[in-house]
Amino acid sequence: MTQTPLQVTDEIKDSTSNEIHATSNANIGNLVAGGFGKAITFNDNNGALTTAAFSRGTNAISVDLFVDAGTHPADGGWIVNQRDAVTNDQWQVAMFNPPDLTGAHLDVLSSPSNIVGTANSANVANAGWTYISYATSGTNGSDIIAYKNGDLEETDQLTNDADFSGSVEMIFGNRGWDSGSQGNYIGKISEFRLSTVVRSPAYMKATAAIFNGTLTRVSSSSSSSSLSSSSSSSQSSSSISSSSNSSSSSSVSYTQLYYTIDSSKVDSTLSNFPVGINIQSQNFLTGKNPTDYQYLHATVNDVECYVEVDIWDTSNDRAVIWVKVPSASSIVDTEIKLEITDTINTTYVGTVGSSAAQEVWDDDYVAVYHFSQDPSAGNLLDSTQYENNGIVDNTMTSDDLVDDGFGYAYDFDGDNDWINCETTNLEDYIAATNTLTVETYCRSDLSQNGATFICNSNSYANRFVTLWYSDGEVGFTSPQSVKSTSTPLSANTWHFGLGTYDSGTNKYYIDNVEILDTNETITFADTNRWNIGQEYDEPGSMTDFFPGRISEARLSRIVRSSAWNKASYHVIKGDFGNISSSPSALVINRVTVDGDVRVIVNGDTRIIEVV
Repeated sequence: MTQTPLQVTDEIKDSTSNEIHATSNANIGNLVAGGFGKAITFNDNNGALTTAAFSRGTNAISVDLFVDAGTHPADGGWIVNQRDAVTNDQWQVAMFNPPDLTGAHLDVLSSPSNIVGTANSANVANAGWTYISYATSGTNGSDIIAYKNGDLEETDQLTNDADFSGSVEMIFGNRGWDSGSQGNYIGKISEFRLSTVVRSPAYMKATAAIFNGTLTRVSSSSSSSSLSSSSSSSQSSSSISSSSNSSSSSSVSYTQLYYTIDSSKVDSTLSNFPVGINIQSQNFLTGKNPTDYQYLHATVNDVECYVEVDIWDTSNDRAVIWVKVPSASSIVDTEIKLEITDTINTTYVGTVGSSAAQEVWDDDYVAVYHFSQDPSAGNLLDSTQYENNGIVDNTMTSDDLVDDGFGYAYDFDGDNDWINCETTNLEDYIAATNTLTVETYCRSDLSQNGATFICNSNSYANRFVTLWYSDGEVGFTSPQSVKSTSTPLSANTWHFGLGTYDSGTNKYYIDNVEILDTNETITFADTNRWNIGQEYDEPGSMTDFFPGRISEARLSRIVRSSAWNKASYHVIKGDFGNISSSPSALVINRVTVDGDVRVIVNGDTRIIEVV
C-alpha cells in the first residue's frame, strides 16, 4: 500500500464551488490507497483536519461518509464534528462510540452541552469499508435518520437540539477542543459530503451502490446513461402499474409492487404501525391461485414484515392487506416492497385470525374489525390476538356485504342490523386501563340517529356512545349527550370518526379534525356492553340502529398519539402512500470538471469524484 505522509500545510480540497477546504494539523496520518480511490488515516495521536467557518444556512442537511473504522477508546472516535463557529459550545457530530457491546456503532449526536440523542446503532467497527450516512431536519435538526450501506438503520428525535443554520466549522478526526483525550478517531476516511438538503432513500441506495461497486450500466448514450443496481433503490412514485416475471422453480409467477409512504403524512416516527394497502387492477394477482397469498413477502429495507391478508380476490385482481411497518419516518419516505415469489411465507403472512396476521396489530389493539366476512355466517372476525369476534345479528344476509369503504363494508339497514360484542372480553381490557381510542370508518344515510361502535352500561352513566345524528351532527353520550357545532356531515359520505377518553376528557374527531372536547368522568366496568350499529337506551331496549355502512372499526385500550391517529386517517382515506411497479430508475450523467471524471445521479451535482 502506498503511503504518503500529509504535511501540516496540506489542504484537502472541496470538490464543490463552495470551496470549503480542510487543512491538516501536525499530527495527521498518511494518505494511502484504499476506499474509493484514496483515504486519509487517523490514529490515536490528535490528528485532525479543520475547515474555516462557513454558513450552513439550514438545519435540513445530509452527511455521507465512506470509512474504514477501527476499535475506539472509551471516549469514542469523532469522525466529523460540525461546531458552532461563534460560541463553540454547540455541536453536531458523527462518531463511533464503544457501547457495552462487541465492537462499536455510529452515533449521531447534537447538543449544546452533552449527549442527548443517538441514531444508527449498526455495528461497523472493524467491518471494512462502510458507507454510512444520515440526514437531519425538523426544528433545529432534531429529527435524525441514519443509514448503513444505503439501508435505513434507525430514526430518532433529539430532545436538546441546537441551531446549526448559522456559522459552523468542521473538524475531522477528533473533538477539536480541550486537552488530553479528545475522542480521537482511529481508522480511515475516503469520502465526506455535506448537503444542505435531506437526501432521499434512492440517493442513499445509489451512493452505496457506487461505493460498493454494485452499480451497473444497462444502457448508455454520449451524454447520459441509465443505471440499475444490485442493491435496490427507490423514490416516491404515483404511477400505478405492475410487472411480472416467471419463476424458474415454481408455478407461482413472480410479481412485485412498491408502496411508498408519504413522509408528509407522518408527524413523528411511527413504530410497528399497521399500513393498509388496497391493490386493485394492477396485475398483481393475475394468474394467481386463491392460496398464493402464502407466497407473499413484504419487506422494508430488506426486513421481513408481518402481513394480514384481508381480501385476496384473484379473479378480480383485488387484494387488501395490512403490513406491520417497523418504522415509518417523518423525514424521508418509507418504501414497502411487495413480492409474490416461489418461497412460502406463512410465518409472516396469513389471513384474518391467523397467528401471523395477528402480529400486525400491537398489544394495545383489543379489537379490529374489517367487515370482510359474509355476515350470514354469523361472525365478524377480530384481527387481534384477543379474538374478540362479534356476533352478527341473524337479520343480516350475504347481500349486506358490499364492496365499499376501505375494501368491503357491512350495509346496516337502520331497523334491526347490529353486531353483538357483549360475549367478548372488551369490557375487561378497557376497565383495566380506563382509557381508550375508538375508530370507525363509516357513512350514514342520515335517515335517523345511529350509533356506531359504542360502550354502553346499565345506566346512562359510565358509557362511551358515539352517535351520528339525522341532522348530520356527530355527538357523545358519556354520560350527557353533547353534539358538535361543526359543519354537518353530508349523507352517504365516508368519514373517519375517532374518539378518545383519558382522565375525564372525551374527544372526538372527524377526518382528523377535532370537533368535540368534553369533560365527563367515566369509570369503565367489566359489566359494560360493547356493540356495533345500535345503542341500548335501557336494559333490553335497543334503539338508534345505524342507517348506513361501516367498513372499519377498532378499539385500543390506550389513547393513541396524534401522529398515529393522523396516519391512521390517511391510511383509510387512501392517500398515505403511492403504489408503483418498481423503484424509480436511476439516471446518471458523466461530466468532466478540471480533468476529474464525475457521475451525477438523478440530477445531483455533488455525487462522486473519481480520482
